[in-house]
Amino acid sequence: MKTEQQYSKSLAKPTRGPKEPSRMKSGAKARRRGKDHQKRVAEFMGWQNRWPYFGEDIRGAEFSVEAKTLDSAYPQTVETMLQEAEVHANKARPGAVAVLNIHKSGSGKRLDGDLMIMRMKDFRWMVETMKGISNEQ
Repeated sequence: MKTEQQYSKSLAKPTRGPKEPSRMKSGAKARRRGKDHQKRVAEFMGWQNRWPYFGEDIRGAEFSVEAKTLDSAYPQTVETMLQEAEVHANKARPGAVAVLNIHKSGSGKRLDGDLMIMRMKDFRWMVETMKGISNEQ
């Protein structure tokens, strides 16, 4: 038989619907933080937030962005994360340029300090494309 204290605790638990952030487990908080960050990046760049349905996180013109929030517990290296972004970009749209976005945990919602990482060959292509556009004007 339940004690009065156990009974009152069981009544306090929500039965359905989203949990309040203070009641979420750490994994759920991390996923929520990641989703929120990804949405902010997509809005900041004026691109399309694609998660979770299409493999690529964010779609913009010729770019496919994999958004990550890093903290000290994140085990992957930047190279591994960029490879993941490339896999998602190629699955979603063959030929799209993969870009890795890294946001440091604890830096708040500001995006100006985020890193956008891409391969040198893709960066060179972007610069050459921009030169061609500016020469036409």
